[in-house]
Amino acid sequence: MKPDFSESTYAFSLVNEMNRMYSFNLAPIFPSLYEEGKTGGYDTEVSIHGVPFFFQFKLSNFLSRFNAKNYKVFNSSYYQFHLHARKKSKQHDLLLHLENSGNPVFYVAPRFYKHNDLNVNFRNSNMVSESIWITAKEIGALPDDDPHSVCFNEDNTLVYLFSEPRQINSKFSSLNNISDDLNGFNAYLDYFKMSSSYEKYHKDTWEGLFNQMVYIINKHSGNSSLSKENINNYVDDINSMKSKCAFLSRLFFGAEMLILNT
Repeated sequence: MKPDFSESTYAFSLVNEMNRMYSFNLAPIFPSLYEEGKTGGYDTEVSIHGVPFFFQFKLSNFLSRFNAKNYKVFNSSYYQFHLHARKKSKQHDLLLHLENSGNPVFYVAPRFYKHNDLNVNFRNSNMVSESIWITAKEIGALPDDDPHSVCFNEDNTLVYLFSEPRQINSKFSSLNNISDDLNGFNAYLDYFKMSSSYEKYHKDTWEGLFNQMVYIINKHSGNSSLSKENINNYVDDINSMKSKCAFLSRLFFGAEMLILNT
């Protein structure tokens, strides 16, 4: 069964909760003139205060019939979200490279598909706990250019990458306990900061992050050869370097950039 709400509705509801309860701020792509003119505002901010996280929001199909393709793997109903096939989009490669460059990157999908469940979870501030969280690195490099999907059972105890089933063993695939521990994201960040990629490549300025993202885009652009000059054409009318990063994240990586206030 397909979800009866849109990806944008899910993303809005989830981001709203993350902003209210988990110290995340969404970087605006086009800051207001008032904000740009403030001392310490967008145009004068150089250092990154907090840590940018990158989230690609997905919708989950619910498969409950015995003849569903992967039913025997779970011996129960399960959820599924699709990854872009590499032959059509390098999006997963970009996200994986971004995470390997010292930035937290997550795929996030709901563990529900009915609009009424979305409303209930939104009212009860359960959007975060009722979603699955899987890093790009946990999925890893895709084995070929064909379509692939991530499937998981209802309590997140089994998570697989298909078409050939490969189990995903995630240290942080579920935030079910985060409603009891509001420091769950900070706990993940402490774990992530111990990685060699964070120590080597994480950037502390918006210009550094922007240049890193441009490098990654160019690296995976293939024949299109998106140079820094070409990419700058997309962001000429954006004065804030933070907002330029948010724009690149949405346009090229298909992800929303949220800053965790640490």
